[in-house]
Amino acid sequence: MFEEPRYPSNDVLSEARLMCEGSCQFVLRLLGVCQSPVPQGSWRLGLVMQFMENGSLEALLERLSHLPWPLTFRLAHQVALGMNFLHLRSPVLLHLDLKPSNVLLDDSFNAQLTDFGLAKLMSSVSSVSRESQGGTISYMPPEAIEDVNYKPTPAYDVFSFGILLWSLITGEKPYSHAKSSLIKWHIPRGQRPDISHIDSTAVEKLGDMMKLMQSCWDRDQNNRPLFSDCILITEKVYEHYRPGILDAIHRVQDILSKMPTRESMDSLSKEISNLRVKSDQQSPAVIHFTASNVSGLQVGHNNVMHITKTTDKKQKTKKAK
Repeated sequence: MFEEPRYPSNDVLSEARLMCEGSCQFVLRLLGVCQSPVPQGSWRLGLVMQFMENGSLEALLERLSHLPWPLTFRLAHQVALGMNFLHLRSPVLLHLDLKPSNVLLDDSFNAQLTDFGLAKLMSSVSSVSRESQGGTISYMPPEAIEDVNYKPTPAYDVFSFGILLWSLITGEKPYSHAKSSLIKWHIPRGQRPDISHIDSTAVEKLGDMMKLMQSCWDRDQNNRPLFSDCILITEKVYEHYRPGILDAIHRVQDILSKMPTRESMDSLSKEISNLRVKSDQQSPAVIHFTASNVSGLQVGHNNVMHITKTTDKKQKTKKAK
């Protein structure tokens, strides 16, 4: 898989270095860095990474909304394992952009973390610039939003993990109908994604996962757990559902196989667009009238009516069909 990063060349090399620093089973494997020519005669760097057959977690949730519980809890555990690995590095490697679109899925729906464009080694991090925050305000902790001098800590990623857990459980995007200005205002004041519609007793162990979720997004960063604590809970929950994981994967694969692919939808959309273009280019229908003393004619449906009046011979008016 080739990715053309959004960052300058130096940042691409920095991301590549950080991905090598964070190499493990649950972190996307970097295969190399390549150069590609651009029209201006210069070169642009790109990352060559392991291909992930099932795309991102975000895309999967958009297609299926609710995943089977065994798969939901396995994904939560694998993300926690990946983040725990990063935080156990020396120095600590902070991701700083943990969200469903940065969790990729292989052919068996195993999770791997990606996009280290914002990641920082804790020994060198100073602050998170507003320019680097991108569109992920929904996953940012309150202290990062309200303090321009904030220095990121592991608690930043833990907060993001709590919001990601909510998305996994509900299949929804956090604050999907709110403007970013409102989100920035309310998160530091304690507002979090809505949990009123979640029945924690609906399935076994869901209550345990929700308690973890809420502790991760605690207003006080000192009260949030470490990922080493998180994996103890996610592992316990997943182990309870592990016997059903193969069936869950087969069900998801079966459902996806019956759904139109993005390529087929794009092709259909293109065909429809072509039909519209051809329809617009066709000459409008023309109706000819030969009439005398015609009045009160109404033109409808974008038809063009040419009316010819004759004075030498009277004719009855023909009605448009």
